[in-house]
Amino acid sequence: MTAQTPKDYAWLPQDIQDFIAKTAEAYPPDAVDFTIAEQRAYYDASCKNFDVPHPAGLRSEDLMIAGVPCRRYTPSAPRKGVTALYFHGGGYILGGLESHDSICAELSEGAQLELVAVDYRLAPEHKHPAAYEDCLAVASSVPTVGVTPAGSAG
Repeated sequence: MTAQTPKDYAWLPQDIQDFIAKTAEAYPPDAVDFTIAEQRAYYDASCKNFDVPHPAGLRSEDLMIAGVPCRRYTPSAPRKGVTALYFHGGGYILGGLESHDSICAELSEGAQLELVAVDYRLAPEHKHPAAYEDCLAVASSVPTVGVTPAGSAG
């Protein structure tokens, strides 16, 4: 695979070019050779580069749902009876509640939906289907903790 250079992205809008550059700055070229712990540290640091303060009026609370750590975001004017579930990215080995806190807060407030982010177990410490089982347990339990799940985004 050939390394990408800024000229490869010249056709993209400037804000997208800036995003790519800021993301690339967080990762050394040899990051693929790092341990999982080192890659997680770089990923978390990269995500912190994009953090913004929570929107005014948004509340968040950490809680356990079906034995899985979660974070509930409640916007300033939530739609009644609708909750979105958020399963973070990271290829099932990276990411968590902190790395995706900012985007969850923005999504919740922007859509005026209560949002529950799920901190599912990560590989390789937890083999498949651990992450799936955590997500399924939360999705199956959300109605019993006072929230009603919304439809799928995909």
